[in-house]
Amino acid sequence: MKLSLLRPYAAPLLVFATLLSTGSLGVVAASSRVPRDVGSVFGVLNSARGSQRVRPLRLDPRLSEIARRYAADMAARRYFGHMTPEGLTPFARMTQARYRYGYAGENVGRGRTALQAQKWLWNDRPHRAVMLNPHFARVGIGTARTANEVILVEDFSD
Repeated sequence: MKLSLLRPYAAPLLVFATLLSTGSLGVVAASSRVPRDVGSVFGVLNSARGSQRVRPLRLDPRLSEIARRYAADMAARRYFGHMTPEGLTPFARMTQARYRYGYAGENVGRGRTALQAQKWLWNDRPHRAVMLNPHFARVGIGTARTANEVILVEDFSD
């Protein structure tokens, strides 16, 4: 099962969903080099937010590195989900990386391409709600390729 998670920092409640996808270009750090598939997903994601009158997200390089590492770990160790085999949640991974947030969420998807994974996620109502959540101001996007698919991780924060 694919899950997306939201968590206000101080609250113990986790909200579980099922998938995610889409948007348009927002703010990217000028010094960062963004992989093409990440830039495409970011653009589609912000386009979708704009079409729903939700402010665009900023592509956060630190959050993108957290997402990229998680996608690579899933690809290398052949698992898929929001928790590592050791039980680390998206929030634990952000905290381990010393990434500070008040409100955070994650969507994971997979497909033949990153854009296909994004589209698949967008078509799932709970994941779409995560993407359109107005609490989020930043996103980190990471991808990893396996022999058969691309794994997409989108980490969101305030």
